[in-house]
Amino acid sequence: MPIPNPTGDPAASPQPHAGPRVELELPLPPGGAAPFDLAAAVCSHGLFMMAPNRWDPAARALVRPLRLASDRSVSLLARVSAHPERPGTALLVAVEGAGALSSLDQDYILSRTPPIRERERKRSKRQCVCVKLETRFAEDKLEGPTLASGTSNDSPQSETNEDLSSLHSAASETGSKCDSLLSFNTSELSLNNVPGLEDCIGDFPTPEELANLDEDLLAKRCSLGYRAKRILMLARGIVEGKVSLQRLEEMCKISVQAAEEVSTIESTYERLNIELSAISGFGPFTRANVLMCMGFNHTIPADAETIRHLKQIHKRASTISSVHQELDKIYGKYAPFQFLSYWFELWGFYDKQFGKISDMEPSNYRLFTASHLKKAKNIEASRTG
Repeated sequence: MPIPNPTGDPAASPQPHAGPRVELELPLPPGGAAPFDLAAAVCSHGLFMMAPNRWDPAARALVRPLRLASDRSVSLLARVSAHPERPGTALLVAVEGAGALSSLDQDYILSRTPPIRERERKRSKRQCVCVKLETRFAEDKLEGPTLASGTSNDSPQSETNEDLSSLHSAASETGSKCDSLLSFNTSELSLNNVPGLEDCIGDFPTPEELANLDEDLLAKRCSLGYRAKRILMLARGIVEGKVSLQRLEEMCKISVQAAEEVSTIESTYERLNIELSAISGFGPFTRANVLMCMGFNHTIPADAETIRHLKQIHKRASTISSVHQELDKIYGKYAPFQFLSYWFELWGFYDKQFGKISDMEPSNYRLFTASHLKKAKNIEASRTG
């Protein structure tokens, strides 16, 4: 529900914005042994490090652009923080640059997602959007981040290369240009007085914006290698209706409604797994991660980092063929929340190695890599040896 802008003590409202602003209250579901911790929830996955997402460690707030449901060409900046009057039981979502929001937009921002407009996608002016994006690429003189590239291979062995380095962000010094694969768009954002985002524009690209983009341009501009082709194929599949996001969401809801029924969760997981396997580039590890993001926590996506963790923390020597058996032995007792238990343990290890990540300045995200983890391990070994 919309709530009035707090007045009085400036500390009552995190980082007030000089301009129109609408604040929404998002109640949190009751339950749990401890109050909800926004920092722990947000800063527990490498996605919070990637532009255009930005965690503000001083204000303990997540800042990111959001498109409006009523007009997908418009992006506004949203700042999510603990509710100043109801910490632990509600969140405050401040939408900068908005004088008012329709009920449709409010529902969308508060995650009461409206149905995906599959038919409208097919009528989009894809060529026009493509030209706009290519123009923006040509005008942007900044260098983009370097992402891993390689040869096309969907086998589980190739996917083990997606280790801790996949969490690495190419974020540069606070206040610099926020330049990444996901930070371009035809929409401009008003980012005055937002720490670290003063010069950043853009939002996550829509399928329509990507669908007709030139493959070579995307590969070169974003250092994507063979992944550029797969990204474009996915975007085109969504636009053309070959990949139905609405169908995937509806299938996922079945599992959410029966969260404690393990058999239902597993059967829904398998059906979704089959659906996702039809998408080019969605190998076993990628599908497992996508399904985890959709709320399925009974399966743990396993790669080289998983094998490292089991060896270092649990003294289990695993291979890519045996790792799932080892995971079941260790985390099976937490069913159907095996992944949550594993990830809680893994992220606690990262906090120990790199320091409290929710307190880390964005300029230091580049330190959060597998190479630095190896260095820290060697230093610790030399001290104890």
